[in-house]
Amino acid sequence: MLIGKYNHTIDIKNRISLPSKWRNYLGEKVIITTGLDKALYVYNNEEWEKIAAALNSNSFLSEDSRNISRYIFANAYDLSIDSHGRVLLPESLKSYADLKVDAVIAGSYNRAEIWSQDNYDKCLRETTLNINEISNKVRKEMNNN
Repeated sequence: MLIGKYNHTIDIKNRISLPSKWRNYLGEKVIITTGLDKALYVYNNEEWEKIAAALNSNSFLSEDSRNISRYIFANAYDLSIDSHGRVLLPESLKSYADLKVDAVIAGSYNRAEIWSQDNYDKCLRETTLNINEISNKVRKEMNNN
């Protein structure tokens, strides 16, 4: 399980270190793709297979299903983690997430999220301000499922 928040920097070669606590869980290769809220999502191979299967199970006849599949799959990269625990971020992903030097890597149970410090701080502020409303909506959704 991936939990916690870590501040890291992106080096001049566009590499970012993944938290050492997570490296066994992530393995030697990860899949990084565009996520929601201008964050990048990082999956190990096992979790990626689950995501891919879930997306594939949606009807290709649905425009929304086709669009979300394109968004996730076309922007996904299969990347190796080097011996120092670093991964090379493709320029397109770095640009999408507004990543410069300072980054936040946050655990989100089955995935890691890579954020620019500014985008993470903004999202956290907005979430904190609305946490009661958000929790009530999520509770209702959980009760409906």
